[in-house]
Amino acid sequence: MLYLITNHIVTQRHLLAAQESFCVPPHIELGSITSHEKIKYTLKLFNNSNRSYFISHVVTSCHCLEAVVHPSLIKAHNNASLELTFDPSEDPDFVGKLSITVTAFDVNSLVLFQTCADVIVFKKQ
Repeated sequence: MLYLITNHIVTQRHLLAAQESFCVPPHIELGSITSHEKIKYTLKLFNNSNRSYFISHVVTSCHCLEAVVHPSLIKAHNNASLELTFDPSEDPDFVGKLSITVTAFDVNSLVLFQTCADVIVFKKQ
């Protein structure tokens, strides 16, 4: 099967090879917070492949979660950090559980890894 991603044709095998290069858990538990708090979480990434990857951008499925990778260039068999900051202040009335998808892309917009960050927001008593 072929995929057309931003004018680049890649095979499913290529996509899977890039995604399997990183040791990333499928779910991250951020914990429970009140609707007026922020929570920060650092996920350690490891590139277990024999090539370097440049992470051009990280996208989250909710604007309440910011994700930044340091460094952006992850050399073969090296570590990096994914810094997550959850801030529910734009919707202070929200309470409940959120599962937010976090996806990292290379310069050709190929998915390098994806995970889901789970958090529970409750009202301050």
